[in-house]
Amino acid sequence: KDVRGWLFDLYPSSKGITLWIIDRDGVKTRGHVPFVPRFFMNVKDADRSRVEMLARKFRCSVADGWVEKTEIYSGKQTPVLEISVHDTLHFREIVRRFEHQFPYYVFFDSDLTPIQMFLYEKELFPLAFGNYSFADDNRLVSIALEDSFDAIDYDIPPLTVMTIAPSRSDIQPKYQRIITLEVGYDGREYTIEAGTAEELLLRIN
Repeated sequence: KDVRGWLFDLYPSSKGITLWIIDRDGVKTRGHVPFVPRFFMNVKDADRSRVEMLARKFRCSVADGWVEKTEIYSGKQTPVLEISVHDTLHFREIVRRFEHQFPYYVFFDSDLTPIQMFLYEKELFPLAFGNYSFADDNRLVSIALEDSFDAIDYDIPPLTVMTIAPSRSDIQPKYQRIITLEVGYDGREYTIEAGTAEELLLRIN
């Protein structure tokens, strides 16, 4: 299936990266892309076994051998270990576990999010217009970009307006046991009820 439109949204998911494309008619298509985020560590050879032990514990993998990366401030080539995290949803948590075991200055790219890495590797950007091809299982298989990140003259996708308002009730909010909001979009209105503010936000999402 080919969809010609804008890259409207994307976020980490159990399938790697989930993304949404919106076409010129406002039709939204959801797809996914397998993606494995990586970060790098400049450690001593003697510390490699400790890195590998942590990687096994957190279900990551360490690439064989050392890879050369350019240190941004000095411009020098630096040998580093490449750690692949096979779970985009818990990337930040896993990096934090490594950071508890090693000093901050040995890490490279660990402060990036999986979304940033994906956009950089695929040379994409928010609202990138192009032709997105999906397989039968909604997996993104190819992208033919028809846009540029620095374009000055560009079209805006047909966005949907959502309205959120307090429920119409004769009971003052401070006396209500249930939090109620009225949400409207695409010409329809819905009433959402929840016992806590956190639960309400989760239901809206």
